[in-house]
Amino acid sequence: MPARSEYLFKRPGSQMWCVRLQYPREFWTKLNFGPEWLTNHFGRKKVEKSLGTPDYAEAEIRAADLIRDHKRLLMLARNVRNGTLNYGAMKRRYEPNRLHDVDGAMVFATPDYLSYLDPETRTEIKREPNFLIPDITYESTPEERETVVPDRPKKDIDETIIANWVRDRAVNRYIEMEARAAFALFKEVANGKPLKSCTREEGRRFVERLQTMGNKHATIAKKLSHLRSAVNIAIDEGKLTVNPFEKVLPKKRDGDEEIRLPMSDEDMALVRANLRSLRPGDRLLWCLLATTGMRLNEAVQLDEEFLEDGGIRYVFVGSKTEASKRRVPLPSDVLAMLPGKIEGRIFTEKATVLSKRLNNFLKRLGIAHDPVKGTGDSRKVLHSLRHRAKDRLRIAECPLDVQYQLLGHEEKTVASGYGKG
Repeated sequence: MPARSEYLFKRPGSQMWCVRLQYPREFWTKLNFGPEWLTNHFGRKKVEKSLGTPDYAEAEIRAADLIRDHKRLLMLARNVRNGTLNYGAMKRRYEPNRLHDVDGAMVFATPDYLSYLDPETRTEIKREPNFLIPDITYESTPEERETVVPDRPKKDIDETIIANWVRDRAVNRYIEMEARAAFALFKEVANGKPLKSCTREEGRRFVERLQTMGNKHATIAKKLSHLRSAVNIAIDEGKLTVNPFEKVLPKKRDGDEEIRLPMSDEDMALVRANLRSLRPGDRLLWCLLATTGMRLNEAVQLDEEFLEDGGIRYVFVGSKTEASKRRVPLPSDVLAMLPGKIEGRIFTEKATVLSKRLNNFLKRLGIAHDPVKGTGDSRKVLHSLRHRAKDRLRIAECPLDVQYQLLGHEEKTVASGYGKG
């Protein structure tokens, strides 16, 4: 049995097939001539008409003309929307009081109906309503004007480079938005030049623009890294030869970085009073950073421990520099929070995720700066725990060489900038 079309149906209790032709709501709003022509002849906005046969194949044939007109009207709506057609006053489907030749059939039209006649006997075969349709007029015809095919817009190669980077690196939508905003600014700085024509000179001007806009060194470096990565992919694929974002950011000078303040005793007391609001893993990480002065990246990589003579548990950490590689004893305050023995990663999330949660915790307590509420101190962040550790070692008059060993500092430069002094 053939599949039944939705527009052909049978009414309950009837064996005769009917046709249903519906017009979408936007059809009326686009044409603005309203459904009067349907209402006048069929009493409703949708056409439901018996086809007078219980045979499905015959019903399809009898519905063909109605379906044809239905599709013509839908096409009309589309063409009016596109601006290629205008319609005027309503007129009858076929001019009344005339005999018409319709695809080889003879049709006599009256103001109300169409009478289909047998070509030989001139007797009426069937009758249909001669309903109103819009008077269609074309704004122009191919004979009146030369058909102009609009040029296909050229493909933006630079956009493809960014899109390929988004796809290959599977970056999230926030990073993508950040990269696209940075690239749009770069194109403005480069006066719209394509990437293949850009050099590091445009890259340096881009850096200067970011600096004048108040972007910090780390922010500029991040925006450059997005674009540099995208161009490197294009270079690997042979699409570009020069990376205008490579080696264009001057190295940071001493004093360029914002001074960090160590956590105060009042800050630490406030945190201790609210530690229970943290997840167990975040609570362990906070206590580990506060009691050892480790860097965040060092703490999250812990996956093994060792035992010193006397039963002292310690870990190896450090990869930032040669001097940062060191042994750190595990303080008694955190032993109860650790497993009996560290055998595998104790922090499974990325450092950026952990850092964001703990810094948000500090914002809620009013310690770190919250730009929305206008509270806290921008110089106090999670890394301030490391500065506090340095201060406490200094106050305890711990020998400098021991301080360097515990914190993983070289004997020059870096350690001197830690703590208040």
